[in-house]
Amino acid sequence: MIEFVRRRVIRQDYITDAARGLRVLDIGCVGANGLMELHRRIRRVAADCVGLDAASSPGVIVGDAQNFDFSDPFDLIVAGEIVEHLPNVRGFAESVLRNLKPAGRLILTTPNPYSWLALAKAAGGRPVPNDACHIALYDATTLMNWWNGLFRDCVSGQVMYYEETGELSWPYRLNRAVSAWVPGYSIGLLLDLTVQGPVRENR
Repeated sequence: MIEFVRRRVIRQDYITDAARGLRVLDIGCVGANGLMELHRRIRRVAADCVGLDAASSPGVIVGDAQNFDFSDPFDLIVAGEIVEHLPNVRGFAESVLRNLKPAGRLILTTPNPYSWLALAKAAGGRPVPNDACHIALYDATTLMNWWNGLFRDCVSGQVMYYEETGELSWPYRLNRAVSAWVPGYSIGLLLDLTVQGPVRENR
């Protein structure tokens, strides 16, 4: 079962620490917002790291995050800022669980629609900032309900908040400062999920 914890982590540090010494699949590693830098960090600490993305880049496999299979399963699958782009989220989830080892782990991150930046714009009557390629946004409750609804009996984990580190523009630095006091205003959400048993859908 997936549960919510009122905790705020630094996305890059959390994922890098989790990848140490493991066989890792990094989905959506070619992109903006420093994601390729995160991929390089994962490669430095993982025993083995495979990149999967719709865009091509040296050392990255071109593929579909909604339907993929590898001959050797992974200890950890990282899906950074990708789920909000996918029309077939069920296909993504099923592919992830097919390609994880027993007791394997998924770390998924996605923007928080209730970040301080988003709410400040909404309060001013402007559209909430969103990427033109996003087709959905997920809050903590939606993430928990979705995974629990499909795979409640065979997965466990937590949803928490994350912030970024490194060189950021002043609005993001301000968001990070505000969310230190109110974690619910954090820039994103992080789902850390572990497979507990044979994967089967809830009916």
